[in-house]
Amino acid sequence: MKRTHIKNLSQDVMNIMKSYTEQDNISLNTDFAIKKLVEEVGEFVQESMIYDRQSRKEKFISREFHKKRLSHELADVVCIALLNAELYDIDIEQAIQEKWMKYKEIYEKNTN
Repeated sequence: MKRTHIKNLSQDVMNIMKSYTEQDNISLNTDFAIKKLVEEVGEFVQESMIYDRQSRKEKFISREFHKKRLSHELADVVCIALLNAELYDIDIEQAIQEKWMKYKEIYEKNTN
């Protein structure tokens, strides 16, 4: 089976997280990965609130600065979601096709 970009990325994330967890003697398992995902979602939400100026004004530096931080936090969310897929042995591309792409056809019919 051909490895796709998402599969390559997922395996790279897994390798990075293996090194990260081994260095700090953390068990790399689904329990850790789910907690890490929640942590990263929280950091994304926090940064989005700063970006949208829904936080204390002294936290805001500039739109450009917080846009970059927001993009990095979203990257963390995506990568840790991919880590969860790897640990649960989920083919995330297949899951996306099954769960999301069915709507593409539905909505394309509605717009034509």
